[in-house]
Amino acid sequence: MAGESSRTVSRRDKGKEKAAADPSMEEMWLPSSTTKQQVEGLVTAGLLPPKKVSHWKVPQLGTPAPTEEKGEVTVLRRYFEVGLGLPAHPFFRGLLVYWGIQAHHLSLNSYLHIAIFIHFCEAFIGIEPHFALFLAFFRLKSILKGKDSKYLGGAGLQFKQGMQNLYVPYELKDTYKNWEREWFTVADPEPSLPPRKAEYPVSSHCWSQGKAEMGEDEVEVLQTIVADLREAGLTGARVFMDFLQKKIQPLQVRPNPSYLYLGKEDPSRLVKEDLDEEEALRIVSKYIKGVNQVPPEVHRYDATNPPEQVNFDNLSRVVIVGRSSLLYSYGLVFHRTGLLLSTAPHHWTSMTRNSGPIFMMRIRLAPPSSSTACWIVQVHLLLNQVRLLLMNRALRVLSRSPM
Repeated sequence: MAGESSRTVSRRDKGKEKAAADPSMEEMWLPSSTTKQQVEGLVTAGLLPPKKVSHWKVPQLGTPAPTEEKGEVTVLRRYFEVGLGLPAHPFFRGLLVYWGIQAHHLSLNSYLHIAIFIHFCEAFIGIEPHFALFLAFFRLKSILKGKDSKYLGGAGLQFKQGMQNLYVPYELKDTYKNWEREWFTVADPEPSLPPRKAEYPVSSHCWSQGKAEMGEDEVEVLQTIVADLREAGLTGARVFMDFLQKKIQPLQVRPNPSYLYLGKEDPSRLVKEDLDEEEALRIVSKYIKGVNQVPPEVHRYDATNPPEQVNFDNLSRVVIVGRSSLLYSYGLVFHRTGLLLSTAPHHWTSMTRNSGPIFMMRIRLAPPSSSTACWIVQVHLLLNQVRLLLMNRALRVLSRSPM
C-alpha cells in the first residue's frame, strides 16, 4: 500500500511539474497595442489585402492574448513591412517545418533576413531561393528572456561564423520598440502556416548544424556569383529597397517570381503605385544600420530581362521516389519524351526498365513532420533547383547520348 501511495504522489507531482512547464497564452503574449489605423495603413501601402479579402481583425487595446477562429492566424504588424504576405511562400513554410517552429517564434529580423534572401536569389541571381545556399550562410539561435525561452521572437537567424563577409553586406538593427505588442488576426488561406500552439521554440541540431543533403555541389558556384554581386556593389539595403519599391512581398506565394516580375501590371501587386524612393529609404533605414542614402543600383532580372532559359525539349519525366522511416531518399530521372512530376515509386521501376535514365541524381533529406511539408520540400526546395541549376548538366549528358 505504501508503494502504491508513493507512486500516486509521484504521478501527482509530475502532473504539477508539467502544468508549471506549460504556461498559458496570457503568459506568452504581450497585451495588444494595435490600432485600426495601423492595419489600415498596411492596406493603403499595398502590404495587406483589403478587409473584405484578408478579413483582418484588430483586438481591443490591452487584450492579453489572441483568439482565432478556424482559418485565421495571428500576425505581427511589422511582419508585413519586412516582406510577409499570405499565403506564405513555400520556402518560408518549408523553413518553419525544417526548424520545427511556429511563425511567431521567429524574430522580426529573421523575417527580414529570409525576405532579403528570397528576393536576392530571384531578382539578382535569377533562381528560386536555394535551400543549401541559405543553410551555408545562416543558422538559427535561441533568443532568451533572462534565463527563459521567449515565445514571441524566441528564435533568431544569424550568420554562421565567417559567412557574413561572404554575403551581400548589411547589418540589421538590434531592437524595435513594442513590435511584439502589435498583433492582430487575418485570414490564413491554404497552404496555411503551421498551427499556433502554446509551446516555446525548442532548439535542435538543424538550427545550428543544418546542412542540405542536396544542392551542396551548387553552393560553391553560387557563392562565386554572390561574391561577384558583392564586388559589383550590391548590398542588403538595395535588395530590401528593391522589393519595397516594387511592392513585392518576398515571403508570399506569388504568381511570378521576381525574375519574371511584370512591373506595375504584375498580378502579385495590391496597388499600382510604386513606393517613392524617399519613403523606401526611410523604411530601409529603420531596419538596417548605416543607411543614410539611396544604395547603388545593380543589374537585376525581371520579365523584360529574364535569366537565360533552359531548354526542356529533349527532357520528359522527373520522378521523385523512395521513402524510409529515417530518411527520405529521392531519385531524379530525366527522360526524353515529355516532362512529368510524379511521387509514385512504381514509376521509377517501370520507367527505368523501359526507357533507361539519361541522367540520374540521388539526394537525401531528413524527414519532414507532415505530408504537406513533404510536398513543400519535394517541389520547392528540390525541383526548382534542379530545373534552374542542374538542367544544364543534364543537357550536356543528353548531347553526348545517342538519340
